[in-house]
Amino acid sequence: MLNELCNLNGISGREHAVRDYIISHLPSDAEYRIDPLGSLIVYKKGKAEPKNKVMLDAHMDEVGFIITYITDDGYLKFTTVGGIDERVIFGRAVKVGKELIPGVIGGKAIHQTTSEERGKLPSVEDMYIDIGASSKKEALSHVSLGDAVYFDSCYREFGDGFIKAKAIDDRVGCEILLRLINSDLPYSATFCFSVQEEIGTRGAAAAAYSVAPDFAIVVEGTTAADISGVPDEKKVCRLGGGAVVSFMDRGTVYDSELYKKAFEIAEKNGIGCQTKTVVAGGNNASAIHKAAGGIKTLAVSVPCRYIHSGSSVAKKEDIEDALANLRTPIQYNDNKLRVQCFGSFEVFYNNKPVNFDRSKTKELFAYLIDRRGAAATTGELCGILWDEKSADESSKHYLRNLIASLKKSLKVCDAEDVFICKRNYFAVNSEKIECDYYKYLERDAAAVNSYKGEYMAQYSWAEMTLAELEKNR
Repeated sequence: MLNELCNLNGISGREHAVRDYIISHLPSDAEYRIDPLGSLIVYKKGKAEPKNKVMLDAHMDEVGFIITYITDDGYLKFTTVGGIDERVIFGRAVKVGKELIPGVIGGKAIHQTTSEERGKLPSVEDMYIDIGASSKKEALSHVSLGDAVYFDSCYREFGDGFIKAKAIDDRVGCEILLRLINSDLPYSATFCFSVQEEIGTRGAAAAAYSVAPDFAIVVEGTTAADISGVPDEKKVCRLGGGAVVSFMDRGTVYDSELYKKAFEIAEKNGIGCQTKTVVAGGNNASAIHKAAGGIKTLAVSVPCRYIHSGSSVAKKEDIEDALANLRTPIQYNDNKLRVQCFGSFEVFYNNKPVNFDRSKTKELFAYLIDRRGAAATTGELCGILWDEKSADESSKHYLRNLIASLKKSLKVCDAEDVFICKRNYFAVNSEKIECDYYKYLERDAAAVNSYKGEYMAQYSWAEMTLAELEKNR
């Protein structure tokens, strides 16, 4: 399938051949539509309905060229479509227009260049495409201004599981999504085969607003520089190292919990997985994560050498690792209690405030949250809640009522295991809670930015923790 996909031609805005191929390989139970920009949006029902809508994205377009002018002697001037290193252009064989006329990208011969010119790469403006025409009239009989130009390159397998082809970015993502659609999905999902990624992630931006998912996973090829002469820290990622899960690139800071869970899945299932050692590149996530009020987004990529050229190189085992990682759904627990400590203390479940019968019940929970899993005794809790040096029978009785009230509130949220209650031993299971204070201590960027100098503002006993936060700010 990847062989056929890579050999198809489809620069940005000309993706129809790729889209038609994908449609022809959809199972009968898949529902699809084509949006006004040309992106293909597919819905596939799974064994169960997820609590949150999930979208997986791969882009159909590839880098290439477009004809801008034809000279009197029949040569074609052009510009790039997408980011292409000028070093990989000169001398390349190409196919031009609807008829796929063969041509060669050329320029001034080396023996005709000046000494100054020989020290520089020729720019795109100085190059042309030679299709063997002897005049403008002859050239116009085969091509027109605005015609697409594609690298003339065939899919090849070589070495120990290596693949050479054009358009691996992102036909490899298209292949992975197609294989998922044609499998038994554990959960229903929406798949977006987007257009115009290479010229500004335009198709994904429109599709994300239309689909409005809760979570999105971008599947793509990403740059690898694991070649001779490149220091280890600048190799970005390595072929044979498994699927690439990024924490950040030039367009996106990825959701930290999704990032961690992707690696957990890989480790648990023996799937090859790596991250980038350089903040580089970008993809449709840059548009998706900002759409529709904000979408939690992750990228799962296949490492690719010589990306955006006519001869990109990938490895089969990395493709299988990426697919395996995606086959195991990320269990993002949106039902986890979310605790807000910065500002006033608040507790949320399913993004709705948790109801506490009594204000002291809420304060009891707040104090245990503040302790981050460390246990408190009956006497300590009575001292905090009622400013008593020792607990008498009356305060102990009241505390037992508060404990019962707290258990009731947590039971409604299906979060009874958050509260640890033993004889004279009370604590929270901090691993069961999503808390801005806890994330701050882990130096999570979003949590750090959310702290504005206030901590559990309604409780005087919280001032000690506030002082520590300010000290280490």
